[in-house]
Amino acid sequence: MTNKLNNHYDVALVLGSGIKPDGAIPESAKIRTQKAADLLTDGAVGHIIFSGKWTYGLAYTPPLTEAEAMAQYGKSLGLEASQYIIEKESVTTVSNFCNIKRLMKEHSLTCKKFLVQPTSVIMS
Repeated sequence: MTNKLNNHYDVALVLGSGIKPDGAIPESAKIRTQKAADLLTDGAVGHIIFSGKWTYGLAYTPPLTEAEAMAQYGKSLGLEASQYIIEKESVTTVSNFCNIKRLMKEHSLTCKKFLVQPTSVIMS
């Protein structure tokens, strides 16, 4: 059973953490995606941004970006497309945040919760 949280953030930010040649995401990305889905279900966040293309200099081209693969996993957890935004151009942490900032502005999102493995850190 989950409890509704008192704090509310506009968005949970979920950065990629790798992608396999077949497009599968590692366990760390699944944990982050699950945590974001839980926060959404609990009412702690209103949306999720999945961010990341793949690591700069990756030796292969996966069939999906990290963000698309995390969103696909999120759908398997019950997330609907209207609940998340996909940022699929970033190849570095710096570009993740630059692109996320742009998307947040476009969608009028301000407060954020940044998810890291295995716990979460609040950044506003």
